[in-house]
Amino acid sequence: MIFIAGIMILYKSVDTLIYPRQIHQLNTGILLIGVTAIVNFIMGSICVRTGKKNNSLALAASGRHLQSDTYSTIGILIGLALIYFTHINWIDSVVAIVFGILILYTGYKIVRSSVAGIMDEADTELLMKLVETLNKNRRV
Repeated sequence: MIFIAGIMILYKSVDTLIYPRQIHQLNTGILLIGVTAIVNFIMGSICVRTGKKNNSLALAASGRHLQSDTYSTIGILIGLALIYFTHINWIDSVVAIVFGILILYTGYKIVRSSVAGIMDEADTELLMKLVETLNKNRRV
């Protein structure tokens, strides 16, 4: 699904770059995306903290994912602010192309880690934490 979204974003951005269109309600878009960034960051921080507190790798990973979404959203906000102040509409297409490529890369990483899990590839970070915990708690 992420690959399809990335491809669709790239297709639409290139189309808009070739055949420019007027951008409407830029103020509303900036406001909504800004609020989304703040909520994502707060929820991500809560998830990471709770995940660490409860030793939940899945919850901490979800929190980091939300926080990384925040950084992407900040990039989009910068692009929208540039459009707002410069009135250069093609910036929207360029920003969309950049984020379409980032979405494709994210999709690749997700598929890669899923295949690694299916193929029983070792998670060295998790193994190191396990060894460290065992060494701390062993009786000599």
